[in-house]
Amino acid sequence: MSSPARVTMPGQVWGLAAPDPAGPIFVTSYDDRNLSNTVLVAVDPCGTMLWRHVFAGHPRPPRVSAPGTVWIVHGPACQTFTEVSGDGTVLRSVVAEREDHEHLGAVVLLPDGFCIT
Repeated sequence: MSSPARVTMPGQVWGLAAPDPAGPIFVTSYDDRNLSNTVLVAVDPCGTMLWRHVFAGHPRPPRVSAPGTVWIVHGPACQTFTEVSGDGTVLRSVVAEREDHEHLGAVVLLPDGFCIT
């Protein structure tokens, strides 16, 4: 019996999400010892890494949309939302307006936007 495949993440994992059991599984982590970068990877259910992107900022858990894209929050103040397709194409980024004293708490992905606390 062979052992299951494993993907080694570059740094501490902060979250994962999948659109369905067939995957892909989206994982966010730090970029190794670089604590100012977020790594987003897609992994198939067998453990094979499909693609990898690096974004500036602290990692947060990914959010998966109904069509199967993934949204991540990143940036120096965690105010940039970036949507990536299942095949790894960066589709768009949105910067949330905020006051200097405001910090992102929780994020919910809605059909027509976000709910941010």
